Amino acid sequence: MKDHVCKMRHITTLMQCTCILSFLFIVYNLAKYHIHDKRTDVPLQAQKQIIGSSENRSNTPELVPKSCTSNYSYIDFGTSMTPEQLERVEHCMINYNTDGAKGLQQTHADKNIRYKSHSYLNSNSFMIEAGGHQGLDANEFNSRYHPGVYVILEPVAEFFEILKQKFKNSSNIVLYNFGVDVRNRTFLVNRGDDATSIFSKHKGNVKLQILAVSRFFEMLRISEKKVDLITLNCEGCEYAILDYLLSTNNIHQFRNIQFQSHRVPAVCHPVKRFCWYQELLPKTHKLVFQHKFWWESWTEK
Repeated sequence: MKDHVCKMRHITTLMQCTCILSFLFIVYNLAKYHIHDKRTDVPLQAQKQIIGSSENRSNTPELVPKSCTSNYSYIDFGTSMTPEQLERVEHCMINYNTDGAKGLQQTHADKNIRYKSHSYLNSNSFMIEAGGHQGLDANEFNSRYHPGVYVILEPVAEFFEILKQKFKNSSNIVLYNFGVDVRNRTFLVNRGDDATSIFSKHKGNVKLQILAVSRFFEMLRISEKKVDLITLNCEGCEYAILDYLLSTNNIHQFRNIQFQSHRVPAVCHPVKRFCWYQELLPKTHKLVFQHKFWWESWTEK
């Protein structure tokens, strides 16, 4: 009888130890999931909307969204600028045609500058690309620097499938089949060979899923980490992203910001907004290169 009791106690003790070890194993892997693993550190579902949170809101309460005739919204940064800044903005707008023509020539003359300017990238880097298209830029960045986590957005299903095949063996690349704008929406557009935009005036049969930029950055937990580079070539979405960053404290989470600006008809005041950005970005970043009104890149001060 005593032997039987001892055996039962021994079995009970073993079961208790097994439970404790299992619990510790689960806790360890949950911590690893949230802290160390570069693939799972990008959750698929946003947990909450943060654009109105106090820690994320800009210190300039006069910045409010406005709408233009195309019914798209934008942040009117002009209301918070000094007379000197507004004068420079006006000068920037007046010189759009001449500066834009010069910028286009510079872009054609040095197409690789948007890749070779980022030699700081390495296997520990975290970068985001909006507008993956068929993977030209992604291939350049990944082959040159192989960033640790490389998030790519591409809303066009056809191009998304091309990216999936092209980078199927690149475990560092995380692909999402949606674009970003001010708010969640779905669009029907015409597909362009080189450019497909939600800001096109003509409806088509290509369905694009768009996620609010605030929710996208919450998905990636941007407030908890630094982004080494965000590069934007997304046929107009750059304005929504820059508006958001420059009107919130999240601008400090981005070490490098690179974008191509587009003058798409339905975008609200694209030239004026570009000129606003020239006044606002120097507060936190310094210019690396600029082909004015085309490609440019900024690095944190």
